[in-house]
Amino acid sequence: MTNLMGILHGRVSAGIIDDNIGATVYTMDLRHPFSIINNYIDCFVGVFEDERIEAYTSVVKVGKQIINLQCDMTPGFILKSV
Repeated sequence: MTNLMGILHGRVSAGIIDDNIGATVYTMDLRHPFSIINNYIDCFVGVFEDERIEAYTSVVKVGKQIINLQCDMTPGFILKSV
């Protein structure tokens, strides 16, 4: 799931974010399903092969038909001992 430089591919990061947001909406026990309208991702740093990923999702606003959520994904500590 990494490129030749050992950095996690961007679409894999997007999938992790999408799963986190979906799980958050699921736990809200809403009466009807929601679909993703827009998935906007800014990548500031790369996640290397041996790094742990930490992703946190927060609810920004809940409307009648749209829910705005934000997911922050950051590299954690290095898993492999040197």
